[in-house]
Amino acid sequence: MGMMEQTRTPDQFFHGRILEMARAIHSGKISAEPVKTWVSLDMDSAAKLIKHFSSTRDRGVMSRTGSDGHTGLKLFLGKAGLLGGIKRSAARFSVGLVALVLTGCAPVQTASMSDDLQLIARAKQGHVRDLRGEYRHALCPRLTGERACEDVLLRLPGEPVARHHAASNAASLAARYRIAFVPGLFSDCAEKWLVPFADVADELSAAGFEVNLLRVQGRAGTEQNATQLAGEIAALPHDGKHLIVFAYSKGLPDVFDLLVRHPPARQRVAAVVSYAGAARGSPLADELRDIYDAFVTRLPIGGCAVGNGAELEALRPGVRHAWWTTHHQKLRDTRIPFFSLVGAPLPEKVSPLLRLNHSRLAERDVNNDSQLLADDAVVPGSALLGYINADHWVMAMPLAKQVPALAALFHDDLPRGALVGAAIEVVDSALRTAPHSLSPP
Repeated sequence: MGMMEQTRTPDQFFHGRILEMARAIHSGKISAEPVKTWVSLDMDSAAKLIKHFSSTRDRGVMSRTGSDGHTGLKLFLGKAGLLGGIKRSAARFSVGLVALVLTGCAPVQTASMSDDLQLIARAKQGHVRDLRGEYRHALCPRLTGERACEDVLLRLPGEPVARHHAASNAASLAARYRIAFVPGLFSDCAEKWLVPFADVADELSAAGFEVNLLRVQGRAGTEQNATQLAGEIAALPHDGKHLIVFAYSKGLPDVFDLLVRHPPARQRVAAVVSYAGAARGSPLADELRDIYDAFVTRLPIGGCAVGNGAELEALRPGVRHAWWTTHHQKLRDTRIPFFSLVGAPLPEKVSPLLRLNHSRLAERDVNNDSQLLADDAVVPGSALLGYINADHWVMAMPLAKQVPALAALFHDDLPRGALVGAAIEVVDSALRTAPHSLSPP
């Protein structure tokens, strides 16, 4: 039989050809017939992917550049190339596949004043206490690099003026609090070369804080990870310091389960900061469910064990809503306050590798960080710290430092240490001066 050839956009390619191959793998009936398809990419991204796939045996790559300045990348993925490649280098293939489906030339939409006003109005409807002014007051003096405060922390409509508060110095904060970070999806899959918050942990440790990078299983459900977190917290020194927990992405649902299911652990928590946390899940979890179930759950990724799909299921908006309906009162009863720090990048700050996802979510709301809608990252009933001009991955991961070969694919110039340090200052001030106003979500 002759080769099949179709010209597709990245979105059509993702939902068509890859899903077709994934189902074939899942059923064990993949055809020996090679698959040939064109995918339109910007030239820089195409060059990187050509280099990656060309160095992998049993796969062929051709490219062509059109008059529009974009490069068509043609991949030949036959039976030997696909399955053999997985057996030889599953992590390498999966990284290439993720890069292929996420990188695109889709335009990034810009939020209008109306969009911003609606965003703030929806946050207030969720009974959110607005601490954006206090957070700006704490953050701006900490910024000494090239980025101005207004460029890092977006000033959206209705931001209140900061009320005067006497900030504790670092030594005082470090004497009273232990800082813990909970990572998100796939966090242990790439931990040999990429550790979320590693740079922040170094800065805080240098300032005298005890810092714990808690581990979760990147491909496990929330209940399993909650149990693991409870064990890690139990093993921490009983030194009288309470935890301020920064929960990132899917780490936030894991922490939700921790607090309602493990009383000894929650007694040690002073506050939780949702740091680009998936409070209400992500529409992408619904959109990607079919291909994830058919392909990714059976694919070893880095250092992770094969999953069962529970990790993505936990991020589906309907699942999060059902959890909230069932456990909301239990979470309130913990009396632990939540704070929300949200990613909402301007177009020029969306990393090239995440632009396609950003554009997909922009069909629902232009205010998104490429993985989460801004609304979905605000914990209902929490104190809102602010909207950061950075995408989801840059919010937490020192990509340029830990993976310099991929630096061109990310806008990694975010002062994460300053963001976290300012959050600690505001959390402490709120706990000391107005604890009665910090009702749990």
